[in-house]
Amino acid sequence: METIIITFKCLFAVVGGILINKTTETAEFKWIKQHLRVSWLLYFIILSILIVSDQNIWREFMKIHKQFSSQSPILQFIIIFIIGGSLLYGLWLLAGFFSPTATSIVQLDESLMPNKIQNTLEGWLSHSGYIFTQKIDPEYDFYLIITVPSKEKNIGIGRLKTHPQNISMESRIAICEETQKKINKLSLTQLRDIRIEIDRLRFDYYVINLPKDILLVKRTPISNSLTEDAFIKAITEMELDIDLIMNMLLKNINQ
Repeated sequence: METIIITFKCLFAVVGGILINKTTETAEFKWIKQHLRVSWLLYFIILSILIVSDQNIWREFMKIHKQFSSQSPILQFIIIFIIGGSLLYGLWLLAGFFSPTATSIVQLDESLMPNKIQNTLEGWLSHSGYIFTQKIDPEYDFYLIITVPSKEKNIGIGRLKTHPQNISMESRIAICEETQKKINKLSLTQLRDIRIEIDRLRFDYYVINLPKDILLVKRTPISNSLTEDAFIKAITEMELDIDLIMNMLLKNINQ
Protein backbone atom coordinates (compact mmCIF):
# COMPACT_ATOMS: atom_id res chain seq x y z
CA MET A 1 0.00 0.00 0.00
CA GLU A 2 2.81 2.37 0.90
CA THR A 3 4.48 1.68 -2.46
CA ILE A 4 1.26 2.57 -4.28
CA ILE A 5 0.98 5.86 -2.39
CA ILE A 6 4.61 6.79 -3.17
CA THR A 7 4.08 5.94 -6.86
CA PHE A 8 0.92 8.04 -6.93
CA LYS A 9 2.71 11.02 -5.37
CA CYS A 10 5.54 10.76 -7.93
CA LEU A 11 3.01 10.63 -10.76
CA PHE A 12 1.22 13.59 -9.22
CA ALA A 13 4.48 15.57 -9.19
CA VAL A 14 4.97 14.84 -12.91
CA VAL A 15 1.44 16.04 -13.66
CA GLY A 16 2.21 19.21 -11.73
CA GLY A 17 5.31 19.76 -13.84
CA ILE A 18 3.29 19.40 -17.04
CA LEU A 19 0.71 21.91 -15.84
CA ILE A 20 3.33 24.43 -14.81
CA ASN A 21 5.27 24.06 -18.06
CA LYS A 22 2.21 24.41 -20.24
CA THR A 23 0.86 27.31 -18.22
CA THR A 24 4.12 29.22 -18.73
CA GLU A 25 4.26 28.18 -22.41
CA THR A 26 7.60 26.37 -22.25
CA ALA A 27 6.42 22.90 -23.24
CA GLU A 28 4.31 21.36 -26.01
CA PHE A 29 1.42 19.65 -24.22
CA LYS A 30 -1.22 21.13 -26.51
CA TRP A 31 -3.85 18.55 -25.60
CA ILE A 32 -4.13 19.98 -22.09
CA LYS A 33 -4.23 23.66 -23.11
CA GLN A 34 -8.02 23.95 -23.24
CA HIS A 35 -8.37 22.16 -19.89
CA LEU A 36 -5.79 24.12 -17.90
CA ARG A 37 -8.12 25.85 -15.46
CA VAL A 38 -10.03 22.68 -14.55
CA SER A 39 -6.75 20.74 -14.37
CA TRP A 40 -5.25 23.25 -11.94
CA LEU A 41 -8.38 23.09 -9.77
CA LEU A 42 -8.34 19.29 -9.65
CA TYR A 43 -4.62 19.34 -9.01
CA PHE A 44 -4.99 21.60 -5.97
CA ILE A 45 -7.95 19.61 -4.64
CA ILE A 46 -6.06 16.30 -4.86
CA LEU A 47 -2.97 17.92 -3.37
CA SER A 48 -5.11 19.15 -0.46
CA ILE A 49 -6.45 15.63 0.05
CA LEU A 50 -2.93 14.21 0.10
CA ILE A 51 -1.85 16.78 2.67
CA VAL A 52 -4.85 16.14 4.90
CA SER A 53 -4.37 12.37 4.62
CA ASP A 54 -0.96 12.70 6.23
CA GLN A 55 -1.19 11.12 9.68
CA ASN A 56 0.69 13.88 11.50
CA ILE A 57 -1.47 16.59 9.99
CA TRP A 58 -4.59 14.52 10.74
CA ARG A 59 -3.64 14.19 14.41
CA GLU A 60 -3.32 17.96 14.73
CA PHE A 61 -6.61 18.41 12.97
CA MET A 62 -8.36 16.01 15.37
CA LYS A 63 -6.97 17.91 18.35
CA ILE A 64 -8.44 21.14 17.04
CA HIS A 65 -11.68 19.34 16.21
CA LYS A 66 -12.06 18.05 19.77
CA GLN A 67 -11.43 21.48 21.21
CA PHE A 68 -14.20 23.08 19.15
CA SER A 69 -16.53 20.10 19.68
CA SER A 70 -16.33 20.49 23.42
CA GLN A 71 -17.18 24.19 23.15
CA SER A 72 -19.89 24.34 20.51
CA PRO A 73 -20.89 21.68 17.91
CA ILE A 74 -22.50 24.34 15.68
CA LEU A 75 -19.39 26.51 15.71
CA GLN A 76 -17.20 23.77 14.29
CA PHE A 77 -19.53 23.27 11.30
CA ILE A 78 -19.60 27.01 10.62
CA ILE A 79 -15.79 27.19 10.72
CA ILE A 80 -15.41 24.14 8.46
CA PHE A 81 -17.93 25.61 6.01
CA ILE A 82 -16.13 28.96 5.89
CA ILE A 83 -12.64 27.44 5.56
CA GLY A 84 -13.70 24.87 2.94
CA GLY A 85 -15.67 27.39 0.90
CA SER A 86 -12.83 29.92 1.03
CA LEU A 87 -10.28 27.32 -0.09
CA LEU A 88 -12.37 26.15 -3.05
CA TYR A 89 -13.16 29.71 -4.11
CA GLY A 90 -9.52 30.72 -3.73
CA LEU A 91 -8.32 27.72 -5.75
CA TRP A 92 -10.81 28.52 -8.50
CA LEU A 93 -9.64 32.13 -8.67
CA LEU A 94 -6.00 31.00 -8.64
CA ALA A 95 -6.64 28.56 -11.47
CA GLY A 96 -8.34 31.35 -13.41
CA PHE A 97 -5.35 33.63 -12.80
CA PHE A 98 -2.96 31.03 -14.23
CA SER A 99 -5.07 30.55 -17.34
CA PRO A 100 -7.63 33.34 -17.73
CA THR A 101 -8.50 32.37 -21.30
CA ALA A 102 -8.35 28.59 -21.00
CA THR A 103 -12.08 28.20 -20.35
CA SER A 104 -13.39 31.13 -22.32
CA ILE A 105 -17.00 30.55 -23.27
CA VAL A 106 -16.39 32.34 -26.58
CA GLN A 107 -15.65 29.84 -29.34
CA LEU A 108 -12.69 30.78 -31.52
CA ASP A 109 -13.64 31.37 -35.14
CA GLU A 110 -13.00 28.29 -37.25
CA SER A 111 -10.73 30.23 -39.64
CA LEU A 112 -8.40 31.03 -36.70
CA MET A 113 -8.03 27.45 -35.51
CA PRO A 114 -4.42 26.13 -35.36
CA ASN A 115 -4.85 23.99 -38.47
CA LYS A 116 -6.39 26.80 -40.55
CA ILE A 117 -4.90 30.09 -39.41
CA GLN A 118 -1.94 29.94 -41.81
CA ASN A 119 -4.26 29.63 -44.81
CA THR A 120 -6.41 32.44 -43.39
CA LEU A 121 -3.47 34.82 -43.06
CA GLU A 122 -2.17 33.93 -46.52
CA GLY A 123 -5.62 34.70 -47.95
CA TRP A 124 -5.72 38.08 -46.21
CA LEU A 125 -2.24 38.95 -47.49
CA SER A 126 -3.11 37.99 -51.06
CA HIS A 127 -6.37 39.94 -50.90
CA SER A 128 -4.45 43.07 -49.80
CA GLY A 129 -1.86 42.72 -52.55
CA TYR A 130 1.11 41.62 -50.44
CA ILE A 131 3.74 39.37 -51.98
CA PHE A 132 4.95 36.71 -49.57
CA THR A 133 7.05 33.56 -49.44
CA GLN A 134 7.13 30.72 -46.94
CA LYS A 135 10.21 29.97 -44.88
CA ILE A 136 10.94 26.84 -42.85
CA ASP A 137 11.97 27.78 -39.33
CA PRO A 138 12.12 25.13 -36.55
CA GLU A 139 11.09 27.75 -33.97
CA TYR A 140 7.83 28.50 -35.79
CA ASP A 141 4.73 26.49 -36.68
CA PHE A 142 4.74 28.57 -39.86
CA TYR A 143 6.65 31.62 -41.05
CA LEU A 144 5.81 33.98 -43.91
CA ILE A 145 8.05 36.72 -45.29
CA ILE A 146 6.17 39.57 -46.92
CA THR A 147 7.62 42.35 -49.04
CA VAL A 148 5.94 45.66 -48.39
CA PRO A 149 4.80 47.22 -51.72
CA SER A 150 7.12 49.88 -53.14
CA LYS A 151 9.51 49.59 -50.21
CA GLU A 152 12.72 47.63 -49.78
CA LYS A 153 11.96 46.05 -46.46
CA ASN A 154 10.58 42.74 -45.33
CA ILE A 155 8.32 41.79 -42.43
CA GLY A 156 8.25 38.25 -41.07
CA ILE A 157 4.92 36.89 -39.86
CA GLY A 158 4.51 33.59 -38.05
CA ARG A 159 3.39 31.67 -34.99
CA LEU A 160 6.17 30.91 -32.56
CA LYS A 161 6.00 27.48 -30.93
CA THR A 162 6.72 29.10 -27.58
CA HIS A 163 3.88 31.65 -28.13
CA PRO A 164 1.15 29.69 -29.98
CA GLN A 165 -1.53 32.10 -28.75
CA ASN A 166 -0.01 35.00 -30.73
CA ILE A 167 0.91 35.95 -34.27
CA SER A 168 4.42 37.42 -34.25
CA MET A 169 5.46 40.19 -36.64
CA GLU A 170 9.15 40.96 -36.88
CA SER A 171 11.46 43.06 -38.96
CA ARG A 172 15.22 43.34 -38.95
CA ILE A 173 16.37 46.78 -40.04
CA ALA A 174 19.70 46.22 -41.78
CA ILE A 175 21.97 49.27 -41.85
CA CYS A 176 24.32 49.83 -44.78
CA GLU A 177 28.08 50.16 -44.24
CA GLU A 178 28.13 53.87 -45.00
CA THR A 179 25.47 54.57 -42.37
CA GLN A 180 27.23 52.26 -39.91
CA LYS A 181 30.32 54.45 -40.08
CA LYS A 182 28.23 57.51 -39.24
CA ILE A 183 26.45 55.73 -36.37
CA ASN A 184 29.84 54.84 -34.85
CA LYS A 185 30.47 58.57 -34.49
CA LEU A 186 27.28 59.19 -32.46
CA SER A 187 27.64 60.20 -28.84
CA LEU A 188 26.40 58.08 -25.94
CA THR A 189 23.63 60.61 -25.39
CA GLN A 190 22.41 60.23 -28.97
CA LEU A 191 22.50 56.43 -28.73
CA ARG A 192 20.55 56.63 -25.48
CA ASP A 193 17.93 58.86 -27.11
CA ILE A 194 17.56 56.35 -29.96
CA ARG A 195 16.91 53.56 -27.47
CA ILE A 196 14.37 55.68 -25.58
CA GLU A 197 12.47 56.51 -28.79
CA ILE A 198 12.35 52.86 -29.83
CA ASP A 199 11.11 51.90 -26.38
CA ARG A 200 8.26 54.41 -26.71
CA LEU A 201 6.95 52.54 -29.73
CA ARG A 202 6.02 49.69 -27.36
CA PHE A 203 7.37 46.67 -29.18
CA ASP A 204 6.87 43.36 -27.42
CA TYR A 205 10.52 42.59 -28.02
CA TYR A 206 13.43 44.37 -29.68
CA VAL A 207 17.20 44.07 -29.98
CA ILE A 208 19.30 47.13 -30.78
CA ASN A 209 22.53 45.92 -32.33
CA LEU A 210 23.95 49.19 -33.56
CA PRO A 211 25.60 49.95 -35.86
CA LYS A 212 24.66 46.76 -37.75
CA ASP A 213 20.93 46.24 -37.32
CA ILE A 214 17.80 46.52 -35.16
CA LEU A 215 15.35 43.66 -34.57
CA LEU A 216 11.74 44.62 -33.91
CA VAL A 217 8.97 42.23 -32.81
CA LYS A 218 5.28 42.80 -32.17
CA ARG A 219 2.72 40.15 -31.21
CA THR A 220 -0.98 40.08 -32.02
CA PRO A 221 -3.23 37.77 -29.93
CA ILE A 222 -5.10 35.04 -31.82
CA SER A 223 -8.71 35.78 -30.90
CA ASN A 224 -11.96 36.62 -32.63
CA SER A 225 -10.83 40.25 -32.69
CA LEU A 226 -8.15 39.23 -35.19
CA THR A 227 -9.94 40.14 -38.40
CA GLU A 228 -8.55 40.92 -41.85
CA ASP A 229 -8.77 44.66 -41.17
CA ALA A 230 -7.02 44.32 -37.78
CA PHE A 231 -4.30 42.12 -39.30
CA ILE A 232 -3.55 44.49 -42.19
CA LYS A 233 -3.65 47.45 -39.77
CA ALA A 234 -1.01 45.75 -37.61
CA ILE A 235 1.23 45.32 -40.66
CA THR A 236 0.71 48.97 -41.63
CA GLU A 237 1.62 50.09 -38.10
CA MET A 238 4.75 47.96 -38.29
CA GLU A 239 5.70 49.71 -41.55
CA LEU A 240 5.17 53.13 -39.97
CA ASP A 241 7.28 52.15 -36.95
CA ILE A 242 10.11 51.09 -39.24
CA ASP A 243 9.91 54.41 -41.10
CA LEU A 244 9.95 56.34 -37.80
CA ILE A 245 13.04 54.51 -36.62
CA MET A 246 14.87 55.01 -39.91
CA ASN A 247 14.02 58.73 -39.92
CA MET A 248 15.15 59.02 -36.31
CA LEU A 249 18.50 57.41 -37.16
CA LEU A 250 19.01 59.72 -40.12
CA LYS A 251 18.07 62.72 -37.99
CA ASN A 252 20.68 61.86 -35.35
CA ILE A 253 23.32 61.14 -37.98
CA ASN A 254 22.78 64.46 -39.74
CA GLN A 255 22.86 66.58 -36.60
